[in-house]
Amino acid sequence: MTSAAGEYAGRRVLLAGQGSRLLPVLAAELQTHGAQVMIADARSPEDLTTPVGVLVTAEIARPVAAAIDAFGSLDVLVCHSGPGALGTALELSARTWRGSVDALVGGAFELSQAAARAMVGDSSGVIVHLIGPDSVHAYPARTVAATASAAMIGLIRGLAVEFAALGIRVVGVIHGPIDGGPVGTAGLTSGDRADLTILRAPNGRLATAADIAAAIRFVAGPRATFMTGQAFRVDGGWASLNAAPLGMRFQ
Repeated sequence: MTSAAGEYAGRRVLLAGQGSRLLPVLAAELQTHGAQVMIADARSPEDLTTPVGVLVTAEIARPVAAAIDAFGSLDVLVCHSGPGALGTALELSARTWRGSVDALVGGAFELSQAAARAMVGDSSGVIVHLIGPDSVHAYPARTVAATASAAMIGLIRGLAVEFAALGIRVVGVIHGPIDGGPVGTAGLTSGDRADLTILRAPNGRLATAADIAAAIRFVAGPRATFMTGQAFRVDGGWASLNAAPLGMRFQ
């Protein structure tokens, strides 16, 4: 049995996202357990505090090639897409809506495809997509996020079925609002809205980045080898409570 301290020993991991504050925390978590980690982020390195090197790129599949150049191969991809364009359904142009949904879902597909091609022959590859709370709840002015997040669940299922014969697992982690949260959910976790968001959480607190990182480490690790095609909720019961306390609204 693999020891907990070395469960990622020899595993080469690519973490890809745009402005995700989760990825540096996850990088530290996986490195503690033996992984080699690269972060690919579309922002400048000065905007990130991270224990590993940051690859800055706007080209969707380029991070996979960079990881192969750095590591020689790739075992795990973790992708954290943003929420997309914000705005009400009457305000958004059709061009903006299509472009944003395609960038999120299409980008996740292209990155997954490139990673799977790199993992062929490994028989233990894992692709993890992080999905926000919009996949299970709708919020005003976040229709793009709701659409893209729901589509991501279908993408995970489809890829899991197709990649199973290659020995590649595909899973999702649906996170709830995060304290100091990732770009795109800050509106739920700051000021007065943070207090209302906590009221909406059955366990009475927001998630921490460490909470989500620990869940990702599990589903992408050797103790979850029979898990694929699923999107797991790690939200403290956020999606289970069918009520809006104190008439809570997000606008």
